[in-house]
Amino acid sequence: MMKMKAAAAVLAAFSLCATPVPLPSAASVLSSAVCEAAPSYIDESLRPIRPTVTIIDCVDTNGEGGELLRTRWNEIDVGAQPGEFSALRDALRQYNEETAWLAVDTRKNMTGMATAVQDDKRKAGAVQLYPLRKETDVFIRRADTLAMSFLEDVLNDTGDGWGTRCVFGKNYDARTGKELSLSDVFTNMPGLAGAVGEQLRRDYPGASFMEDGGLAMMEKVEALAKEGKLNWTLDPCGATFYFNPDSPSFQSPHAIGAFKEGIFTTTILFDERPELFSDEYRRTPKSYCMELRPWTPVRTAFADGSARAVQVQQTSATAEKLTVICGGARYVEPGFARDVKATLVSLEDGRRYIYADILSDDREYETYIYDLNGDEPTRVPMERTMTRHAAVRAAKPGKPGENIFYILSDPEDFLMNDLDTPKPLRPLRSCRIGEDGRPEVTWVQGMG
Repeated sequence: MMKMKAAAAVLAAFSLCATPVPLPSAASVLSSAVCEAAPSYIDESLRPIRPTVTIIDCVDTNGEGGELLRTRWNEIDVGAQPGEFSALRDALRQYNEETAWLAVDTRKNMTGMATAVQDDKRKAGAVQLYPLRKETDVFIRRADTLAMSFLEDVLNDTGDGWGTRCVFGKNYDARTGKELSLSDVFTNMPGLAGAVGEQLRRDYPGASFMEDGGLAMMEKVEALAKEGKLNWTLDPCGATFYFNPDSPSFQSPHAIGAFKEGIFTTTILFDERPELFSDEYRRTPKSYCMELRPWTPVRTAFADGSARAVQVQQTSATAEKLTVICGGARYVEPGFARDVKATLVSLEDGRRYIYADILSDDREYETYIYDLNGDEPTRVPMERTMTRHAAVRAAKPGKPGENIFYILSDPEDFLMNDLDTPKPLRPLRSCRIGEDGRPEVTWVQGMG
């Protein structure tokens, strides 16, 4: 019975994508690009936890080389941590097992559907056939001794070549491994609903949900908060809330605007509404790192007392490029950029950077660094070509491939690979953020 229910869930998930997603529009950039806040709730006892994410891809074919189905899922590991985080490790292992089983079930149930879809399109005269896709990525929002929080990014595509994307927040207490509920972190649900609704009004004054002054949106947010069903992540300086797009074939419980507007997101900082947060979870590390999902803006505070809306955008038309936005100012990377994994780094002395790992023109991942300390983001030149991708094993028909990615969660200790070294001789390098924002190597594997 459980497997039958899970299979039905897989089929339902694919029904999300009956309508393609256009490029993001109104929901792409927060209107409140700059706000007044200071990270008053810094707790110097908080320490980073260093996770590793393994991205697993699988391609199923029709036996003649044509792609039928693409699946992707992730494994999150905090293995090399003290024993005090064994409960978190166990919780993440359970999450990994559940997502891996769902991926296996997807492949089992969807290959036949993919064959039927392509047969129908071939009979209709389609020139190019696309595989069905169910792909999930994760973006680590917070990883320290207080909380582990990440955002799932789920793509569903029924063979149109693009599809519907939705995001889902997952939040864990770092020491107990408990998945956190709204009531664990927030003390006043009506007050929280009011704060989220008002911030959405400020962030998106031109959104479709403002046609009635935002009243219907406010009612939806109040109902979700009352039921404990708001979609959220616990960030280093506050909490961010996410509202997925609606579609003609699926009524999202978190939808508040028109389908074409994409995902809406808004942040409540600790310093803005401290009374909404419990004392236990209203704490900020002195330095922090936070992964940024492309096209999803986030407001955050820095140690110098300023606060900004930060975003990376990856266009997905014929010329793929990366755009970095901070406080309304932007920098457009002129070269090719795909599969962006960007991390915001905020240091206790007030400096901030973005480390973005991308798939560049030469088809190998590399790290680009952007300085956010001036009036506009600028690119930091690298002395050597480096990446946080540890190893990439390409998927073969029916056999999963693996892409191991080291998360930058500790500005004083993170792992990178030097691509200017021949592949057989590429030991891992432990690094820290240097004075100019570039990584300083502190230790090389196998060299003492």
